[in-house]
Amino acid sequence: MLSCAPLFCTLTSPFPRLVPSFQVVTAHYNERSAQIQSLRKLFFTNHPWTLATDVLKPKKKPPLGLDNNEVAPERPPMAITPVLNDDGLTTIGTLRVALRSKEFYLHRNLYNCFCSGVEAGILRGSADHEPGSRLDEILSVGAETHLRCELWHTLSEYGFGHHISNESRNDRISLFREIASAVRAGRELHGDAAHETRKADMNREDDDDDEDDDEDESDEEPTAGIAMDSEMW
Repeated sequence: MLSCAPLFCTLTSPFPRLVPSFQVVTAHYNERSAQIQSLRKLFFTNHPWTLATDVLKPKKKPPLGLDNNEVAPERPPMAITPVLNDDGLTTIGTLRVALRSKEFYLHRNLYNCFCSGVEAGILRGSADHEPGSRLDEILSVGAETHLRCELWHTLSEYGFGHHISNESRNDRISLFREIASAVRAGRELHGDAAHETRKADMNREDDDDDEDDDEDESDEEPTAGIAMDSEMW
């Protein structure tokens, strides 16, 4: 199970001997930054479970030296992926509300995309899991809270980056506590039903794929050998 403990280690201590060194603190922040970048790429780049598009800034800067008559191309606005529309999520704002709500598990496509991304094993520090695994067996409450917090922050603006200040730190702590409560309540109220609904949807998709395969086989042209035999008879 992926836990958030390594990501939220306390950097102050009442015991002087337990205060981490500068190297440990630096390593912690570097690892946390790498994990956040991995999370953003997981859910906001080209994957079947992508939640939104045009969220991340490209690494390469746009070309400079435009002529006076040339206009820099407009950046498309952030937009959620169409599959989430079936959940009633039509804007980035409604997606952010769902991410911090205990009703998160009731949005079947959002829940499926989130689970599919986590199961893939792409997220830094995680292992791949069997599709259809229970979310609470893969992520601790703290880990799920951390992921949903970071997704919520990332969707606040194009190319989002955390601000370094006491105010923003306190805001992050407050949001983490709020979403942690939503995760606990959501798992208790809707976790079992969300898991069963997802399993049923996955089984239905498998059945549809099998039917499509059968139809493809029945539509195939007879082979030359069969045609020759039919002519002989």
